[in-house]
Amino acid sequence: MSSNITKKRRVAADGGGANLPAVDGAESAQDVHNELIAMKSTMNELLDHTRAQTENMKSMMTLMSSMQEEMNGMRKDMISMKQKQDDRVVELQSNMNESIEEHFDKLNDKCNYHEALLESQKWEYSAPRPSGEYWDNLEEDNPLQPNQREEQAEQFLVDIKELTEKLHYGTGNGDFFIMNMTRHHDELLPHWKELAKALEQYQYYLKCDYSNVSTFQLSYLELPDELIGVLSNALKSTYFNELILQSNRLGQGGIDFVLDYLESNENMTKLGLAETVLHTENMKRLCDRAKNHPSIENVELLHCTNEEVDEPFEVSGYDMLQMLMTAGKDNIESINLSGNRINTGGGTFISDFLAKNSVLEKLNLSTNQINDNDARAIADALKCNTTLRFLDLRRNRLSEVGWKALSRAVFDKTSLNSAADSNHCCYVGKEDEGFDSLVINSVPDPKYVRQKKIYSILSSRNRNCSNVDHFDEDMSVELLPDMLTSIRRYSKYHEAEDGPPKSQDDVIPLSIMYEVLQKWDSSLAVFESLSS
Repeated sequence: MSSNITKKRRVAADGGGANLPAVDGAESAQDVHNELIAMKSTMNELLDHTRAQTENMKSMMTLMSSMQEEMNGMRKDMISMKQKQDDRVVELQSNMNESIEEHFDKLNDKCNYHEALLESQKWEYSAPRPSGEYWDNLEEDNPLQPNQREEQAEQFLVDIKELTEKLHYGTGNGDFFIMNMTRHHDELLPHWKELAKALEQYQYYLKCDYSNVSTFQLSYLELPDELIGVLSNALKSTYFNELILQSNRLGQGGIDFVLDYLESNENMTKLGLAETVLHTENMKRLCDRAKNHPSIENVELLHCTNEEVDEPFEVSGYDMLQMLMTAGKDNIESINLSGNRINTGGGTFISDFLAKNSVLEKLNLSTNQINDNDARAIADALKCNTTLRFLDLRRNRLSEVGWKALSRAVFDKTSLNSAADSNHCCYVGKEDEGFDSLVINSVPDPKYVRQKKIYSILSSRNRNCSNVDHFDEDMSVELLPDMLTSIRRYSKYHEAEDGPPKSQDDVIPLSIMYEVLQKWDSSLAVFESLSS
């Protein structure tokens, strides 16, 4: 179009267009303007189209990126699922292998068990009776009278034979013990060897009996290191749940045997020693083994300290207590340290330990040197302890002051609230069994103990008609139904199977209800009229 306009201008200028009309300058400018607008519009359309295509491409790129991320996520999920499947397969395969192994182990145990049964049918006790020289020369250091020594020696031969037969035949319900004051003699060694063979064979019965608790106990017998070696070899693979050695004159060899047996026997739940002096190093070893043991929950160390601690390697009763309670804070439920001359010297370890509510359920500290200050600190700890079930402090240095502090901890009769806030779990043993406030917690369920205490206070006050004197004068009458319901519930503490027995001092609940209703007699009349 612009070329045509140019030609027209040239024709007019050259005079060659005399017969053509002249072009108006304004009209030509308008055409150019319109042409420019049209061109601009076309360009805008092209730009808009280009922008639209660009946006579409961006959207497609965003979509493709999102799809890529989704695909990556799906790929990760697939990898994770495959890993989980592989792990599950490995776990199932491992469990199956363990199950097969366990099954074969049980079958092997049963085969060994039946072989032991067959073997026991052919077995006969073969240890010879000691010679006359043995009977003529029974140990002079034996504390028994001469006639009693012979009786004990005869009884020992009977006991060890019966025990050996029980072990060989797999009878005895898992409880095997000898309690005899006979001293060791070389002529008795064949009997111990017979017992050792029976102990070694009894492992097959143990492995097939998954229900009974098995106990092996030797008390008041002299067990020198030579004899300990015989028993130790026999017990290497025969794992009893409970091992109790009391007053056996154990030397270091015997103590080493006990500690090694505790370490190797993962089934062991109870260890009991009596009159076996444990030095500091032995206590450290014992505590290390007990701390990491998977099953041990009951430790008894009776009279295991010297009368006076003079040497650096000797351990005091209080140190023994601290070491054992610290080591067993996560697994030992019962500790008996009776007769170890425990004197706190003003220390608060016992009360601090009890206040932390560990797993400890039974603590026997009888026949020690616990005093009234210790008792008061322990009483404070019992107020917040909910796990301890039994505490024995008999035969200590406690006066009535100490016992009263303990009494208030388990049953504070000051008010209904103080009784409700008392310790309802722990039974505290005392020589005077008439001290009801200490023995009241002997019932397993603390809920019924709490109810008994509250109802006993209501009963005692009812005899003097003084219950209402302890209630708030401004107590709302709307609370009366709840109070009567509570009285009725508390009066039934004895009806549960594990509840305390009904006390002869308790009045019938109707008497207490009548007394309480008297307080609100006038208020009830108003309340009833308003309600109607």
